[in-house]
Amino acid sequence: MIKRLADRYRHIPVAAKVSFWSFVCSAVQKAIVMLTVPIITRMLTTAEYGRYSVFVSYGNIFIIFGTLSLYANGYYVGMKRYDADRRRYTSSVAGLMILLTTVCLGILLGAQNWVTAHTGLGRTACLLLIVWMYGQGAIDLWFRENRYEFKYRLIVICTVFTALATPVLKIGFIEHLRHVGGDKAMGAILGYVLPAAMVGLVAWASIFRKSRSLYVREYWSFALRFNIPLIPYYLSQNILNQADRIMIERLDSASAAGIYSVAYSAATAIAIVNQAVNSSYIPWQFQKMQRGEHERVAKTGSLLMLMVAAFHMLLIFMAPELMKVFASAEYSQAIYVIPPVTIGVMLVWLTQTFINAEFYYEKNRMIAVSSVLSAVLNVILNAIAIPQYGYLAAAYTTLICYLANMVFHGAMAVRLLRKMNVGRTFELKKIVVLTGGCIAAMFAVMALYGHFWVRYGLLLAAVAVALLKRRELMARVNGLWRAIRRGES
Repeated sequence: MIKRLADRYRHIPVAAKVSFWSFVCSAVQKAIVMLTVPIITRMLTTAEYGRYSVFVSYGNIFIIFGTLSLYANGYYVGMKRYDADRRRYTSSVAGLMILLTTVCLGILLGAQNWVTAHTGLGRTACLLLIVWMYGQGAIDLWFRENRYEFKYRLIVICTVFTALATPVLKIGFIEHLRHVGGDKAMGAILGYVLPAAMVGLVAWASIFRKSRSLYVREYWSFALRFNIPLIPYYLSQNILNQADRIMIERLDSASAAGIYSVAYSAATAIAIVNQAVNSSYIPWQFQKMQRGEHERVAKTGSLLMLMVAAFHMLLIFMAPELMKVFASAEYSQAIYVIPPVTIGVMLVWLTQTFINAEFYYEKNRMIAVSSVLSAVLNVILNAIAIPQYGYLAAAYTTLICYLANMVFHGAMAVRLLRKMNVGRTFELKKIVVLTGGCIAAMFAVMALYGHFWVRYGLLLAAVAVALLKRRELMARVNGLWRAIRRGES
């Protein structure tokens, strides 16, 4: 059997292997993070965990300015444009990134007092932030170069190393600083930064070993012209994902940011399921749309939608028990953050249904507009609600923004498909009913968080119904996945 599987694997197209291992790497990273969060949260106070989480959030925002995200979409466009000179193009982009990150270092050091006053990051934290940016920028560029050339072995090795080294170093540094009476939050930060720095050195060495052209005017010009207009889009995406923790720390407390961060991590863990579904579904969807089979896409999408919603509702049902595993009693109130954030993650997946249509017809300008508007709305709502209602409000502002984003894209997709004079690739009424039903069910389940037996009695009843209809359900699910995997109807 093993020999047969190995033989099948050898015959898989290299592009499919790269996609498969990219997903495996992502899943391994997230799984290890989920497994180690319970350990880290029990070693740090809520305030210390909050400071660490805010550092990570600032890093994900600052790296946009420190690299202009030159390794993102524009890099692939450049590799295609300068295909005959890919090595020099990559090394020149790397040289530009080094310059940008160094400029960012100078600004942070020159405006240290202002940075500390507005972010709470001290001099040591700022320096570590820059070290992480140098390393992570190199990793992102190097990984994309390897994916473009269908090389995945080094990506897998470095990803596994980082995934294992990060929690080990975090735990080691935290324990050491606990013994010497130091800042344990700084121990978690060091454990987060050093693996990126180490792999980053390998990445820089690999890039510059192939070519040492740090500056090519044409390549720098193209990279800047392509990426600078996209900065609002990249920034808005990160603000929507990271601003909550930063604003909670500034408007409430570091302890509140820590509680919120743990719950947010637990709620977004289900994104692994969403990613797995999309990795197979989107190529199949585009193939069917190309054949004009829009109704079939809509029906298949509705079945997937119900499956995804069921997974998300299961997480909401189990939130109190999940938090007992994830963290100590200090974080107990975080259970009320999980439901709205989980529904928000589900709405992101549903929104992809509309965005896919926009991408298919290459009408993606409004995607950036919607992201920016959603991020601005999120910041405004947080600024109003967090001082009044505390960190819990941030979970609901996130849900509201994701809902607004979905409504916006839904309206755009309906208009686009009508303009293209094609059938809809989604069943809009079912999406509306499912969204409303899940939000209503979320509040009902939250009301039962203090009633363990009632909550699990309902869950067991749902499982019993599923078992009674298991043949019908399994037949539909198996048929769905066979169709998607083989590109059949």
